[in-house]
Amino acid sequence: GRMFSETTESERYTREGSSAAVDVYKGQQVIELGSVTLTEEAIIDFATQFDPQSFHIDPVAAVESSFGGLIASGWHTGSLWMRLYADTVLDGADSRGSPGMEQLRRWAPVRPADTLTGTITCL
Repeated sequence: GRMFSETTESERYTREGSSAAVDVYKGQQVIELGSVTLTEEAIIDFATQFDPQSFHIDPVAAVESSFGGLIASGWHTGSLWMRLYADTVLDGADSRGSPGMEQLRRWAPVRPADTLTGTITCL
């Protein structure tokens, strides 16, 4: 499967039942967030609502595009990473939002049946 990841300096949060914020990850640590496999239906459903370009919503038209077939929206793959992050890192945390991200790169088109694995590299 393909990897998609975010790099962060550290995560501070409060676990349920605790009042103290804790630095959870220090040093050059990689945290595996899990994996997700995309389906054609999920790709089309997301793009129909949020990014309705033909190569995301129409498998026939997508064949004629520069991608040569249906691909997931980059916003869809970013949302999938966020879900893995929320389930793995933020679950039970006292999250206070995010200051944003410095960069988001899309290395290759994501197609139906592709499996993506999320990671975080802590510096």
